[in-house]
Amino acid sequence: MSLNDSMAVTAGPSHGEFNVTTPIFPRIPLPLMSEDNIEAYFYSLDFWFEASGVTTDSAKFNIVAASIPQVKLMELRSIIDAAPTSARYQFIRTKLIEIFTESQQRRLQRVLRDMPLGDRRPSDLFNEMKRAAGSALSESILHDLWVNRLPPYAQAAIIATNVPIVDKLKIADSIVETMQMREVRIHEVSASNHTTDNDLRTEIAELKQRFDRVTSSEKTRARSRSKTPVRPHNINSGEMCWYHAKFGPNAKKCRQPCKFAQSTSPNLKQ
Repeated sequence: MSLNDSMAVTAGPSHGEFNVTTPIFPRIPLPLMSEDNIEAYFYSLDFWFEASGVTTDSAKFNIVAASIPQVKLMELRSIIDAAPTSARYQFIRTKLIEIFTESQQRRLQRVLRDMPLGDRRPSDLFNEMKRAAGSALSESILHDLWVNRLPPYAQAAIIATNVPIVDKLKIADSIVETMQMREVRIHEVSASNHTTDNDLRTEIAELKQRFDRVTSSEKTRARSRSKTPVRPHNINSGEMCWYHAKFGPNAKKCRQPCKFAQSTSPNLKQ
């Protein structure tokens, strides 16, 4: 008698007789639900149901609901609660494929448009792009998208390098890190020079102000020293008293006869 591996065989009441009882199904790990390729998950799950002997609609529905990642479970609770009383498995299958496929498309658009390098390492950018794209993009396409986001000096080096992607990530990290350190040093030197220039300008301005003050003071004293008595026109020194001949209009006294006093102010002290 040929025995099927999935059938349990027990001894009968008399020697040499066998009875075939309930099939024994092998214990196969349950497929893991993945947002990256939800259709592949359900395709694999259908084989698992058959191999594991799961046939009822409610059992299939409960297994799928229990397989939803916890981070998404509460988000999808309204859909789970809205499942009908019949064809529950087909309902949740359809809904999850719609939701996860849309989510995957959004992530793919993010990879294609919204992932600049910024201040990250090139390897970090590649790994994030790979996680977001999932299985929607081949590694060669992902590689080309990644290279396009690198600085021009790194792009040329990576394109010219014929090594595995793991090595390209290391090379890109090294190149970008070296250039960033160089830019930082240039910025620091530039900032230092800018500060020095400002300091020099300030010192020059202060010196100029001091020089202007000193010059102005010297000019004032020079004008004071160079002042000579102002004599009225057509008056000879012999026609003025000693005070006006000596001090001009600054004289505080006057002695007659003095034509200077007569031609200016009559109120000087005698």
